[in-house]
Amino acid sequence: MYQKDLIKILTAAVDRVGLECDVIEVSPPRDPSHGDASTNLALILAKKAKRNPREIAQELIDALELEQSFVESVEIAGPGFINFRFAAPWYEEILRQVVSQGENYGSSDGGKGRRIQIEFVSANPTGPLNIVSARAAAVGDAMGRLLTATGVQVQREYYVNDAGRQVEKLALSVDARMKEILGEKWEIPEGGYHGEYLKEIAEKLLAQSRI
Repeated sequence: MYQKDLIKILTAAVDRVGLECDVIEVSPPRDPSHGDASTNLALILAKKAKRNPREIAQELIDALELEQSFVESVEIAGPGFINFRFAAPWYEEILRQVVSQGENYGSSDGGKGRRIQIEFVSANPTGPLNIVSARAAAVGDAMGRLLTATGVQVQREYYVNDAGRQVEKLALSVDARMKEILGEKWEIPEGGYHGEYLKEIAEKLLAQSRI
C-alpha cells in the first residue's frame, strides 16, 4: 500500500537530482525502531555513480516532496539507508479503511483473469501424519486464500496417495504384523514398512475381526 506511494515519490526525487534507477524497493526495516519504511536506493545509485551513498541519500531527501499528513520524518541510517516514519494522520486513515472495509480489507483485483492451481500436502497414507504434512496444509491453504484475495481463480489440489504399489506393500506389511501378534510365521515383505505403528493397526483389525 504505502510502497507504491513512496516509490512514486522517490522516483520523482531521483529525476530531480539527475540520476537514474530502474528498480526502487521500499520495505519495513529489520529493526522497527529504525522507522516504518526503508529503502536502499541511495546505495544502489552510489554504486552506479561511484559516489558516497550518504551524500546521495541527503540529496534525495532534499528533493523529496512529502505531505506532512503522510510522512512525519525522514532520516539517513547506516551506510546510506533512507528511513521513513509515517505521520499520525496516515495511521488514522488506514484504521478508518480497516474498519470500513472489514473482512475485505487488503483485497484487490490485481490477479483478476488469472488461474492458478495449488497442489499441497499430498499426505502419504503409508505412515502417520506428521508436523510436515500439517504445516504444508496450513501454508498451502494460506497461499490459496491470499491469491483469492487478489482476484485470482484458485484451484486447490489435495492429493492422498491411496493407490498403487505402496498401498499394496502397506497391506502386506500390516498382514505380517497381524501374523506376528497371532504367533504365526511372519516377515515384512521386500520394500515393505517396518514401523511400529503398524502393530497398533494390526491389533485394531484383529479386535474388529473378533467382534
